[in-house]
Amino acid sequence: MATPSPPNLSKTLSDKASNLLNKVNDAQSIFNPVTQLLDTYLGSEEVRALPPSSQKLLTSLCLEFKATIEQHFDTFVTGPKPSYIQKASTPIIALTNKIPSNNRLFIQINQIHPARSAGSFVILTALKKVLGPNASLLREVQKVKTGFALCTSSTTNLLALEKQKAIISSAIGDCKIEAQEKWTIYRLNYVPKEITIFNDQFKIDSILITKDTISNTIKEYSDQVLTHIIQSQTNPSSNKYYST
Repeated sequence: MATPSPPNLSKTLSDKASNLLNKVNDAQSIFNPVTQLLDTYLGSEEVRALPPSSQKLLTSLCLEFKATIEQHFDTFVTGPKPSYIQKASTPIIALTNKIPSNNRLFIQINQIHPARSAGSFVILTALKKVLGPNASLLREVQKVKTGFALCTSSTTNLLALEKQKAIISSAIGDCKIEAQEKWTIYRLNYVPKEITIFNDQFKIDSILITKDTISNTIKEYSDQVLTHIIQSQTNPSSNKYYST
């Protein structure tokens, strides 16, 4: 069986450039006469004879016409931008970016626990001593808001260190040790600020969309409980929607 020839990348690029150039030429033939007509009119004797205030208003109007023509020119060449309906109909999926694994074991202690004043290095040294042959599992100790984070170099080492929780807990005293929970993150795009509903009196009414509204709706339809919701700023292109 013959080996298929590789794609001719230079020809593909050349064809795309040629098609784009043809679109630009077509757009110029359509819209250029209109802009030339506006330029000619603005430079005519009739316009120059107008009072300065009238010339200013007329020039402003013609510039708005030209801006509209430029938008149509760009749309003709590059194609129309997706509408709100097209954007809103995009399926909601979990973020696909690979999130680095968190190979840390967390020690939670109260605010007056003596270990807080000891410092990370002292905790690291003390734990390595009590871990004995398993000391190599512990790479670093970080101070966090809830206490300390025991850092390992891999998921395998994290699982092995978890088996030593009894030894660690005995050394620290009065603490809770656990790995970080796994989270699934979702992003909702183009969320309306308010929606229209039928109220209890069967009359049309509007309600504001809040974090509680979103949480309750998702729980009702998917039986998933949201732990945390972050609301973005209002979409700059419209004051009726949140961008996310």
